[in-house]
Amino acid sequence: MTGLLGILLVAKHRGLIPIVKPVIDDLMTEAGFRVSIQLYTEILNAAGEY
Repeated sequence: MTGLLGILLVAKHRGLIPIVKPVIDDLMTEAGFRVSIQLYTEILNAAGEY
């Protein structure tokens, strides 16, 4: 089972999206998506964006 953040990482690695940070940021500000600072940082590190 993969969550939304995992799907975003797969999409980046497959070249479907160029960067994940603005997508996550928009989800947090526009849709009320909640993610811990630790997980946010881990996802950006895994995406090579932090």
